[in-house]
Amino acid sequence: MKLQKQNEISHIYLKESDLREREKQVLKDAVQKTGFQPQKITSRSSWWGSKEIGAFFVSGKYNGENAVLKIQGVKPTASEVYMIKAFQKANKSKLIRPPMLFAYLPWDEHERYEALILEPVEKRVVGIPTNQKELNDFFNAYVDYRKNCLNKPWLNRPTESISKRIESNFKLWGEASLHLYPKHTFRKAQDKDLIDKAVRILKKGYEGIDFEFQHGHFSQGDLYEKSGRIVLLSNLYWGW
Repeated sequence: MKLQKQNEISHIYLKESDLREREKQVLKDAVQKTGFQPQKITSRSSWWGSKEIGAFFVSGKYNGENAVLKIQGVKPTASEVYMIKAFQKANKSKLIRPPMLFAYLPWDEHERYEALILEPVEKRVVGIPTNQKELNDFFNAYVDYRKNCLNKPWLNRPTESISKRIESNFKLWGEASLHLYPKHTFRKAQDKDLIDKAVRILKKGYEGIDFEFQHGHFSQGDLYEKSGRIVLLSNLYWGW
C-alpha cells in the first residue's frame, strides 16, 4: 500500500463547508448508489461549534443488518477508507481495531462527497460519569495502542519541522476563526499579540523535537466496546 500524505483536518475547512446546504441531495444520491436504507440522521460534525459541518452520520440498514452511513462532505487529503484499510493491515493489537467497513463510495468530484457504510457501535469504553474500572480499561487500552498500533506508519512523515507547522497552523486557525466568528463578543484587540507571543513560545519549545506517528483523537469520545474488543473511530485523524 503506497504511503499517502496525512490529513490536516482543520486546514480543509477553508476549502468548502457547504455540506449542510447539500445534506438532503447528497444523502439521496448515496442511498441510491449503495442501497443503504436510512432511518435518521444521528449526528453532525460541525467546525468549532459553528453551523457549518464537514460530515454527518445516518443510522439505518445495509443488506438487512444495522449499519451507519457516514457522509464526508469536504475532501480529505487521505480518505477515511484508506485510513481504515491501512490501520487494519498494520495493526498488531488483539484488543483494538478499526470499525468494520461494509461498503463505500470513493470521493465524487461532481457530487463532492465520499460515503462509508460502517458497523454500528454504542457503548463507550469511558462513560460520563465514569468509574475506576472504565478508567483502568482506558489506560490499559492506551498502553496496548502504544505497543501494537503505531509500529508501521502508513502516512508520509512531514518534511517541515514541528516549529514551522505550529506557525502555519496558527495562521490558518486565525483565518478560520475570523471567518466563523468575525464579531464574537470575546474577541479583543489585543488577541493577536497574545497569540503571536504564544506561537513564539511554542516554536522555541518544540525546537529539536521529532514527530511521533499517532491517532490524533485517541480519547474518551472515540473508543467503543464491542464483542470483547475496542473499536477506534475518527480514523481521519491518524498522522504525525
